[in-house]
Amino acid sequence: MELKFEKMGSTFSVPDVDKLPAESIAYLLNYGYQQSMQDCIAGAAKAVSVELHEGGKKPSEAELAQATRDTVLGLLGKRHDAIVAGEVGIRQIGQRDPVLSLAREEIWTALRKPENAEKAKAIRAMEKDARNAKITELATAHKAKHQERLEAEVKRRAEAGGEIEVEL
Repeated sequence: MELKFEKMGSTFSVPDVDKLPAESIAYLLNYGYQQSMQDCIAGAAKAVSVELHEGGKKPSEAELAQATRDTVLGLLGKRHDAIVAGEVGIRQIGQRDPVLSLAREEIWTALRKPENAEKAKAIRAMEKDARNAKITELATAHKAKHQERLEAEVKRRAEAGGEIEVEL
């Protein structure tokens, strides 16, 4: 097996992983395991909070803590089991909810409109974690409100095949 990393036009590779020292293999396995486990719970606590606060509900700190714990441990258990069973592939690492991803895309599009300039400015001024949490909060609410339309658009894009090209 070969490992590759490409950045800024340069490629770093290990052509034969089997020839790496045991310490290097242990480091890579541990790092990959830790990162995979962390990735599977990214945003979970915020999503639980948003869900429990829907409709103006006010859960207690204990309810919020328990729901967060249950969700996070459930996700970690599923990822661990998938890794042990050999069911985690490159496409699953960092797997996202395509409907929520589309909702996030629509939130950013809305923030680029002139009438939302002040809101966009305030969000862009936030620290990265706070900004991401705010966008996730807005996208989660947008997804709940427009679930059917968003699902249809995700399906349409999937059936169209290929990747969507974006010019930056």
